[in-house]
Amino acid sequence: YASFVKESIGQQKNSYMLLTSSLPKPEEMASALEDAYYNLIRRGGLSWSPYADTLKKQTQYYLVSGSMLKHTFDGDVFIVGKNERHDIYRYARPIFLGVDL
Repeated sequence: YASFVKESIGQQKNSYMLLTSSLPKPEEMASALEDAYYNLIRRGGLSWSPYADTLKKQTQYYLVSGSMLKHTFDGDVFIVGKNERHDIYRYARPIFLGVDL
């Protein structure tokens, strides 16, 4: 089973299943969602640090794992807030499993 998954990740297929929740970059959004079947999940919340005040992070809506897409995308690591000492990041890079439907 593990060898099947290892061989399937990264192969060219006619569809791709999203194995992680992730978010396309703005310039990737239109092509990623073309002929796609997906649900969204809200990502938000607060950032806590002993060195800075509590900060509300930017709300984003991610594609959930299990979404089916015709086109892959790169995603990104988004800056979702800033405090006095550093930026606050949210990871949104995808992992796809190629699927022939």
